[in-house]
Amino acid sequence: MIQAAIVWLQDTGQPLEALLHGLTPSEQEEMSRFHDIGRARSFFLSRLMLRHLISEQLTENTDVVLSREHSGRLVMSGAPGWHISLSHCSGRVAVILAQSPCGVDIEVFRGVAWQKITRRYFARSEQAWLESLPEMKAKKAFLQLWTLKEAGVKAMGKGLANHLASLAFDISGEQPCLATESNQADMALHQTVCEEHILSAAIMTKEPVSWRLRQLTIDTLEISA
Repeated sequence: MIQAAIVWLQDTGQPLEALLHGLTPSEQEEMSRFHDIGRARSFFLSRLMLRHLISEQLTENTDVVLSREHSGRLVMSGAPGWHISLSHCSGRVAVILAQSPCGVDIEVFRGVAWQKITRRYFARSEQAWLESLPEMKAKKAFLQLWTLKEAGVKAMGKGLANHLASLAFDISGEQPCLATESNQADMALHQTVCEEHILSAAIMTKEPVSWRLRQLTIDTLEISA
């Protein structure tokens, strides 16, 4: 059984200065380069959330080090067999820690020109299904599919632009699954649809997955820091 822990948080805007010690000097320097305050806060919170998960799940691994590959992908050393992924959107931040390559995506409901995007990045079956739905349902379904694609491509370790169209999903049932024309078979999926956002996760595995999802607060991070 593959273990996967996911946490998400909605940034309430409260002061974070007391938590700065939770970042390494290099992370503090990286955060200082953000011109957008919201993105800087999301970066800050994602690192605290990740360390919160690591402290819970990897109690025997005290020397975990976060770094970036040449592609910009965040990886960790010191915890063999464990993988991470991060996502943020409009003040929501999501983090996954899993025992297999993984990806997570969180997106807030907002108006987008979904028809134009589907023509470029969606499989024909996905396009046809979306076009058969009423407009409001189609907007929601589009975001469900989009977050699955982003999470799936992250789990595969591929670049988004060139591989989104290679993954096709079916969300017409109770649980999301890969569509028959998708060229990727070994992927487990999770999706949570909330009132204001959608969170999707993907793990590269043939094995069953034990998914654990919960919401954190900044106060929780203050306690664990």
